[in-house]
Amino acid sequence: MSSKGQKNTSFTFVEILVIISILGAVAMGSSIGLAKQLSKARDAERKLLLKPLYNALENYYDSTLCYPAFLPSCGQKLLLRNITLLDSVPCDPLTHLPYTYITDNVVCNTQFKLYAKLENKEDRDIAYLGCTYGCGPDCLYNYGFASSNTWLETCPGPITPTKVPTPTPSSPTPTVTLPITSTTPTITLTPTPSLQPAQYVCAPGLGNDGHCTLFVYPELSECPIIWLDDPTCDNSCNIKANHCKTSKGKKN
Repeated sequence: MSSKGQKNTSFTFVEILVIISILGAVAMGSSIGLAKQLSKARDAERKLLLKPLYNALENYYDSTLCYPAFLPSCGQKLLLRNITLLDSVPCDPLTHLPYTYITDNVVCNTQFKLYAKLENKEDRDIAYLGCTYGCGPDCLYNYGFASSNTWLETCPGPITPTKVPTPTPSSPTPTVTLPITSTTPTITLTPTPSLQPAQYVCAPGLGNDGHCTLFVYPELSECPIIWLDDPTCDNSCNIKANHCKTSKGKKN
């Protein structure tokens, strides 16, 4: 029987290449979309876990008037004596490295900065924090938290050169000589502002361990007694009744 009348249904080599290209493009597009969603999920995890760490650091300060010199290792507890302030210190979900924690690097740290790096460069929080061109050491980060008395270190953007206008030639201005007259100079006295006395209070601590320290807004902390220009607080901070209720009025 002759096969001349049968229709050829096999694919040519070119058609096979076209099909492979289409399937490859679809697979690549799907993988790119999935990778983007995964990076956004990791960014959400970073934000979710950094906030409790920030709160724990502020609670640490409220009890000691100092921030810890360093953070525990990933997954370890943040402790204050025998009190657990945070069950597990988080680390970056992608690199599994600790977040960058920077303090005054003194015996009693009065401020801190905590830096992280979001994968989604279009995250609106990056611009809100001023980290569009990077934040922190070497501008390597774009997200983070800082204690209430300081700010994240932001990096400036590229400098746009300013075009200096070319001066246009003008006709010379005639010189006019005026007669010299004697005048009495007027002396304006600027009043010296009065100095406000420093306000010292007993900041809260654990038990009866209060600390005499300088507060800018002691009324925010509901401090029962304010000592003016007395950095010792009359040695009365061992009395619990003299302690402020919070540390909100600390220097900021």
